[in-house]
Amino acid sequence: MPSIKREVYKLLGGFVVLLILLFASLMFINVKYGISTDTKNMLVYQGALLEQSYKSTGSLPSLVNSEILSVYKEVEDIPAYIADGFPWPEMEVASLEEKPLYDDLGKARYVYAMKYTIKGLSTPIYIISSYDDDLEKKIQYEASIREGNLFYIALGIGMIILTILLFVKVLYWRLLSPVETLFDWVNSLDEENTPSSKRLKYIELVQLVEELKNNIIKQKEFIDREGFFLRTISHELRTPIAIISTSGELLERLSLRDAIAQRATDRIMYAVDNMKTLVQTLLWISRKSDCPLPVTEIDIQAMIRGLVEDNKYLSQDKDIEFNLDKLATGDVILDNYGTVHLVLINLIRNAIQYTHQGCITFESHLHTVTITNPVHEDIYDQKVESSYGIGLYLVEKICEAQNYSFEIMTETNTVRARVSFIP
Repeated sequence: MPSIKREVYKLLGGFVVLLILLFASLMFINVKYGISTDTKNMLVYQGALLEQSYKSTGSLPSLVNSEILSVYKEVEDIPAYIADGFPWPEMEVASLEEKPLYDDLGKARYVYAMKYTIKGLSTPIYIISSYDDDLEKKIQYEASIREGNLFYIALGIGMIILTILLFVKVLYWRLLSPVETLFDWVNSLDEENTPSSKRLKYIELVQLVEELKNNIIKQKEFIDREGFFLRTISHELRTPIAIISTSGELLERLSLRDAIAQRATDRIMYAVDNMKTLVQTLLWISRKSDCPLPVTEIDIQAMIRGLVEDNKYLSQDKDIEFNLDKLATGDVILDNYGTVHLVLINLIRNAIQYTHQGCITFESHLHTVTITNPVHEDIYDQKVESSYGIGLYLVEKICEAQNYSFEIMTETNTVRARVSFIP
């Protein structure tokens, strides 16, 4: 992707080349037009002299007839190659015509022709100026004239280049310098060292800086709220969890002989243990600690089956089937129980919650778990946009912190979530 500075330099470079070409073209046109205009003035002046002599004497003086300038009364008197080379009857009075021709000897000549009328004469006169191309090429014009022309041309080109360089300098100072100032600040996003409006110069850049500052503030507020929530929930849940845990242990000792009470107590203790794990994991995420979490051996198949059983209540009043046949037996990983548990329970809960009918398929292979669930057409777009809500947000946070590989793929009426745990 090109940078603004490079793009500006490229455009200005192209502009310089076009400007030089335009200057050279204008110089050529000016020289060409100047020669034609000077020749036309010479022929008109010759006609005016003849008209002045005719008025004073009543007759034309001896007509000029030389290589460079000739005057004729009749077209028949004009050399044949010139007479045939111009449309004399159609030519306008005092209008210059010019073209390259070849004389009777085959020599190249450049001929200027004009039809001129003199008051008192019934017929026009014909004024012709002719140049021998070969002879003109052999003439060595005065060196000072040639050098002077080259000097002025070089001076003109130099002035153009100098003007362009000054223009580039001004353009850089007016446009690129504020952009570079903004870019330097964006790299640091230092709120205490925000570039001033005077340095940014333009309303759009100032508004962009203000918008970035507002977004930074909002982002920090969101991060602070998120951290505060995680710290608060971790702190506030410690006491009730401790109380529930102690009470559960007491119930466990009191209900050893009652199988039903024992199952209920086991469920309470299982929920308490999971709550402890949740609090510890959330607290670890909020602190962003570099200290690694404790690890243990985890049977992925057993955990998934247990989580599916725990969350089957979400499938009540729904026509949902669970396919657990593709779970690999013996797929054991060495990882933190809390992070793996939170990732899997949120993916399983989301799959059940957003499925209204059909089969949810669970697969595991080489520490990689894939959950595929059908989605109803009416909520397909809404589900994809909401990204499964806070559950998936928590999954992404944990995967980022633990370097798990996570992706969610959407197809027609189907969502596939895949997470790969690093062994």
